[in-house]
Amino acid sequence: MKRPLSFIIFLFIIGEAISIYKNWTALYFIVVILLCLMIAISLKFFRFRMGLVIAVLLFIGFFRAESEKQKYLLLPKEKERIMFTAHIEKIEEQDTRQTWSLHRVSFMDHHKPFSLNLLAYLDKEILEKLHRETFSVPLGTKVKIIGKIKHFPSATNPGEFDIKKYYQTQRIPYACEVEQIELVNKSTFLYWEKLSQIKKSLVRQLEKMLSGETLAWYKAVLFADNQEIKEDTWLYQSAGLFHLLVVSGQHISLLSSAFSALFKKLGLSAKQNTLFSFLLIFHYGLMIGMGFSIRRALIMTAIRICAKYLHRSYDPITALSITVALFLLWNPFFIGNSGLHYTVAALIAIYAVLPSWKEYFSREKLSIPLNFFSILVVQYVTYPLVLSDQGRFLLVSFLFNFCILPFFPFIFVFGFLAIFISYFSLMIGSVFAHSLSYFFLFCRSCIYFVIQYKELFVYRTEESNFYLILYYLLLFYLYLVPNFFQLFYFILKNIYSNFRKINYRLLRFYQIFLIFIKNILTTNKKRNKSLLKHYVFFFLPFAFIILFSKLSSHTLSIYFLDVGQGDCSLIQTPTGKKYLIDLGSSNKKSVGKFIFLPFLESKGIFRLDYVILTHPDSDHINGVKDLLDMPESRIEISHFILSKQFITDKEGEELVYWIKKRNIPIILMSQGDVLEDEEVKFSCLWPRIKEKSELSKDNNYFSLVFRVEYKKFSAIFTGDLEEEGEKELIQQGIFSCMLLKIGHHGSKSSTTQEWLETLQPKIAIISAGRNNPYGHPNPIILERLTQYPCIVKQTPVSGAIELKTNGIKVALKTFIQ
Repeated sequence: MKRPLSFIIFLFIIGEAISIYKNWTALYFIVVILLCLMIAISLKFFRFRMGLVIAVLLFIGFFRAESEKQKYLLLPKEKERIMFTAHIEKIEEQDTRQTWSLHRVSFMDHHKPFSLNLLAYLDKEILEKLHRETFSVPLGTKVKIIGKIKHFPSATNPGEFDIKKYYQTQRIPYACEVEQIELVNKSTFLYWEKLSQIKKSLVRQLEKMLSGETLAWYKAVLFADNQEIKEDTWLYQSAGLFHLLVVSGQHISLLSSAFSALFKKLGLSAKQNTLFSFLLIFHYGLMIGMGFSIRRALIMTAIRICAKYLHRSYDPITALSITVALFLLWNPFFIGNSGLHYTVAALIAIYAVLPSWKEYFSREKLSIPLNFFSILVVQYVTYPLVLSDQGRFLLVSFLFNFCILPFFPFIFVFGFLAIFISYFSLMIGSVFAHSLSYFFLFCRSCIYFVIQYKELFVYRTEESNFYLILYYLLLFYLYLVPNFFQLFYFILKNIYSNFRKINYRLLRFYQIFLIFIKNILTTNKKRNKSLLKHYVFFFLPFAFIILFSKLSSHTLSIYFLDVGQGDCSLIQTPTGKKYLIDLGSSNKKSVGKFIFLPFLESKGIFRLDYVILTHPDSDHINGVKDLLDMPESRIEISHFILSKQFITDKEGEELVYWIKKRNIPIILMSQGDVLEDEEVKFSCLWPRIKEKSELSKDNNYFSLVFRVEYKKFSAIFTGDLEEEGEKELIQQGIFSCMLLKIGHHGSKSSTTQEWLETLQPKIAIISAGRNNPYGHPNPIILERLTQYPCIVKQTPVSGAIELKTNGIKVALKTFIQ
């Protein structure tokens, strides 16, 4: 068997994946395993012993991940006090506090869940007291800490950044809110501190020469410090260039080549050259922080060095397999790391797919630049990951990479050269540093120009997941299993012979089709060499057609997001139009930026046709400002729908100012107004035109109330409408509905008995914050709802809630199962 070690590691990883996910993803992996077994049969590798080996490897991977998961069940409770000693690994400055990354943790009480790292949060008071006792705290210092446990929150909405899963990949189970701290032993790791000081010195020299965006670029490219470009992360991601701003294997390769050339000039032998180059790039990785990409590159480099010293051939695929296995042995949860996914996909593209393509094009005598070719293949293989992760994919992103990547070595070299020269002459160093500043600005301008054209993007749809799996299966078989179709023919032929009576015509069609495929794929070697031509020009374009096509939907989708103590609902009609109803929270910051926008990107939504704001309370509108601050290329808003009372409120006036500044049309609606979208009808039920006697009433009284109708389905959205408004609507003759968005977050001032008797809802949705100080939803309201055959869903319990209906049947799904 070719690459047996890779095959063994692959099965081990599959076992871990089944344990970690245990859902549809695990089933996809099981399908892949079965396909691997089919390959083994076709290649005559399968025997009883082989089957036993496969089962054992799967079990080992599964058991390893299960044992790690069990440790997380033994964590202390939230706010439980702990006492421990640890060493400082990293210090991050924030606005009002510091976050310390601690390692070599040793508990001084009964808390010993497993060997771990911890985060320690030090607030302003603790820091002031600490700095009165000591001038600075160097890295490596041993500290004694007493504090309270703080668990990391899980994501409760699609697309939301899952802090808990992220720290699981770092093997950090929880954090500690520091109450008391004592320095036990300062500077126990002086070498580590020296590296940190060297980095600070280099950054200071850079800051003397540059400022603004160019400085931020250089910090990201040279020192993996992308804090100052976080606001523009989406811009570089859209263009497919964010990998340049994260120090990765490409940086390590450049440094390794530079050091190797230098040592060769100094007359060192090949082995000495390799060893010293590795040591230098290892220290560079320590200096800037050992991110995944750097550790991966260093491990693969170490394997190459070992192969060289042992006089063995170096196989990149085997080296990659060993590297991934080491990471997953250390922490099975690392299997969910997006950096791992991108790296593995890119390296497989370079070492497995690229050679096949090069062979084909050289045979066809097509001359294509190698750099362009490599970039195209990497983009081709990582395309599904980008689409799944970011919600859209820029079709011309490979052109950005082709134009910018050749300049990247100059950026990298000129940056360090400028810093080195600045120690002798700041002016000359500045000239070197500024030499590429206009290049940065030009790149940014080009990206902004291109992303304005929505036609250049492929957007993620609800059906994308299945097609992405199909896409990778096609790639797998087209490049790694050339005799797949012969095997597939053999299997279906047996199925046909045994079960032809079930559906003769259908199976007969399959048999004719497979005989045709078999005739094409003859065992003749010369014929096999030309198979790639058929694959590239027939099967893969077919895969792209499937992926790029957006199937027409005949369903109405409604999403109720968990924004804490606030409201946010999104309606997507069968025509594809999107209606946002409210976006705000009183206990979560920047819900538009950190919850709603990631949700939209996860669904491939980058345009809102209507934003409906029921009333100007902050817990319903403060997230909208985040959307208005975003460039139109990231989120486009076509119309705002407000009540006539909204624009007279002080808080509402401020938001209206920002809406007008973006030149977005405002539609004022009141009772009786209707908005139609083919079969979907939005009817405004409330408020009526304000009378003089009602001027003293609060914003809740004037909440916009909408009725949404689609065939036999109907839903009512009430905002914060309270008892008085409900009574008036009942008197006017409101009809029953299938879904009711409970008013005012489940407050007892809304949702009266008479209101529920009139509407007779089948589904009730409550949006409120966990453990909110108002006691929402009120137990009285929950008790009242139990008197009806009504399904009640709450965002603090279920997270985001998704409803889909074809106008007759309704399907409900919650993010937290």
